[in-house]
Amino acid sequence: MTAQQTRKWTKESIQDLLNRNDLAVERAILRIYERQTWDEQESYSTRIENGKGFTGADAGFFSSLATQIQCGTPGHALTRKQRAKARKGIGKYWRQLLEVIDDQTKTN
Repeated sequence: MTAQQTRKWTKESIQDLLNRNDLAVERAILRIYERQTWDEQESYSTRIENGKGFTGADAGFFSSLATQIQCGTPGHALTRKQRAKARKGIGKYWRQLLEVIDDQTKTN
């Protein structure tokens, strides 16, 4: 078993990781972006209220960061200002991140 499989993730542990780890912020943005539908990814918006992906208010900002991260160097794709703003907002997606972790644990 890996450390990820044995660790009990909580809202607090996920938010703590996001507060201290730049790579975790970028990976979290990408994981939530992947939960957007294809047309939501293309339009940088939220069209379906399904509890997955970014909220309508966040979709434009976080989708633009996701595409920037996909083209950049892991852990260094965002500017300091972008990362600070992203860090403030991405923590509210902890439930979806917990679902992603649980899904990854089940497939491993």
